[in-house]
Amino acid sequence: MNDETPRAPAEERQRRLLWVVVSVAILLGAVWDSYPLSDAEDRLRTVPIKGDGFAGEDVGLTPEEEIVLRHVKFIHRRYVFDGHEIYVTLIDGTENRHAVHDPGYCFRGAGWEMDGQKRLPVAAGQAAWFRAHREDERLEAMYWFSDGAQRYCSFPAHWWRTTARRVTLGRSGPEPVLVVLQCYEEPPDWEKLAARMIAELGL
Repeated sequence: MNDETPRAPAEERQRRLLWVVVSVAILLGAVWDSYPLSDAEDRLRTVPIKGDGFAGEDVGLTPEEEIVLRHVKFIHRRYVFDGHEIYVTLIDGTENRHAVHDPGYCFRGAGWEMDGQKRLPVAAGQAAWFRAHREDERLEAMYWFSDGAQRYCSFPAHWWRTTARRVTLGRSGPEPVLVVLQCYEEPPDWEKLAARMIAELGL
């Protein structure tokens, strides 16, 4: 005698609907992952290395940075602006979204302790600023995400925008890049410097 209780019609329909939804989600995920989205390479290519009153040079990566950035397009340079030595990193995460995240996690993971942080206004948006130390080293840094028109420093907002871009196959707008400015010497007037660097470098 079979003691197994037959499934109710409604329960069976729900189970089939769930499998359909899961199958469609897997299929769409595969399509979205394989669809070649336009990246921010053209924007990175147009960032000048020298100009009126500033000069820069490409610098090498640490072993940790090479691991994170090996599958993405990026710029990593040292600039001199208004007498301040500023390290500039731009990361395009079109081909690897995991390479773009809150820079604060990277600094803390590298042994830096945060001494203070706040939001600062920049052209068409907002940036995050923080001060940190590691043994006898000191640094100040700013970062934001930029699509060339808007700037913001919320990582959840960045995640939602890049997700929407993949769901719409790139129709929701250009790929935002992560912009990080670092200074290990006498800190500059960050708002003034960021305004100039945005204007001169197109950050």
